[in-house]
Amino acid sequence: MLKLPKLCKTHSYINLAKMKTHNMTTVTLGTKNQKGLLLISDKKQFHLGYGGKTELHECIQELAHVIQPDLTIVDATRGLEGTGPISNPEDTRSRRLDLCIGGLNMLEVDNACCQIMGIPVEDVKHLTKQEFTLAPESLPLTPADPPFTRPMKWIKFGNLYLHPSQWACSGCQLTFSRMLRKIMFSPELREPFSQLQQKFPRIDVFIGKSTPDAIPKEHGELVFYGNCSKDTASYYGSQIYIAGC
Repeated sequence: MLKLPKLCKTHSYINLAKMKTHNMTTVTLGTKNQKGLLLISDKKQFHLGYGGKTELHECIQELAHVIQPDLTIVDATRGLEGTGPISNPEDTRSRRLDLCIGGLNMLEVDNACCQIMGIPVEDVKHLTKQEFTLAPESLPLTPADPPFTRPMKWIKFGNLYLHPSQWACSGCQLTFSRMLRKIMFSPELREPFSQLQQKFPRIDVFIGKSTPDAIPKEHGELVFYGNCSKDTASYYGSQIYIAGC
């Protein structure tokens, strides 16, 4: 059973999201932003499947059926395009649009945002096509030119390739991202990390449960990170498995 904030029943619920692309969900707008209502334990479970749903996209969609905000606003004064909010800065860029998109229907707002981003709603698994009507005083929804850069399936840090699956929760993602940022800004850590990169021409790190076809044909040293990757590590007989949650 999901535990949602009691304030959602006693107060008006306003969902304020940021316009972003995301490597797991293609975009993160009002519907995806509702994951912020969940307890950390439920957030993790969403990535593994919840209530008979087996995919993150299905869980996000089901949450939108359970609870709807009274008002959804997406801040697009500056949007984010590329691989996603926790990736290599070289693969993620901001776009200044100077827009805010708001409405009473969260799905309509997300559809309008996808139109602005130049990303078809059909490419976003947790969203469905929804017609929307603009208020008379609204600006025309002109798609960004060029369209927002799509996220890549992997995130590259030098010769290190990070492969997050939809089953990898933000726990592992944030831990890994913070680790790399600490290395980037710590001279005493950059040197041994550089030596490691010289030893291995390519390192492929997998977080979360992965399907066998997730391993690219061209790969380097395989590293599996986090408890959820244990079965995949066993399947490939990997000697580098880092447990933890």
